[in-house]
Amino acid sequence: KDGRIEGRDGKEGIEGSEKTSAEYRLLELERKVMVNPKPIKKEGVINVAVAGAGSFAQSVHLPNLQKLAEHYNIQAIVTRTGNNAKQIAKRFGANYCTTDYQEILQDDNVDIVLIATRHYLHAQMAMEAAKAGKAVFLEKPMALNQGELDELVKVLKETQVPFEPRQGRPVYCS
Repeated sequence: KDGRIEGRDGKEGIEGSEKTSAEYRLLELERKVMVNPKPIKKEGVINVAVAGAGSFAQSVHLPNLQKLAEHYNIQAIVTRTGNNAKQIAKRFGANYCTTDYQEILQDDNVDIVLIATRHYLHAQMAMEAAKAGKAVFLEKPMALNQGELDELVKVLKETQVPFEPRQGRPVYCS
């Protein structure tokens, strides 16, 4: 049954867990957690969603966004694990955190998606963001092979969203 077993209440759950089916439903509902509710949209401020908040994003991108708070608002943090997302969102003052990438693509208040996930996800996530009408800042590499790169370029030409791939050394704000 692909990893699904009965929870301690006798209903279907996830293998290796003692959670009840009601607890599973609660976990499914809690993919998005408000952390620092603040005004959603301020004139002249760009709302950024950061997808992937590993050590590089935490040491470079997020501190830079904080230093440039008069221009950028960290709207959302997306990571694979909710606890990690919440801790990082609190630390950097994001409005909310989520484990669901689609959540930020559907958020009308997100202007740009900064993608700093695992390399194999870069091209696909950038294409999804562009198709959702979001500007994209893409950490390198843009793609893992020529086919992915060609598909990404095609989507970017079709959507005409602002796109910025990071090339070379990062810029540190002081």
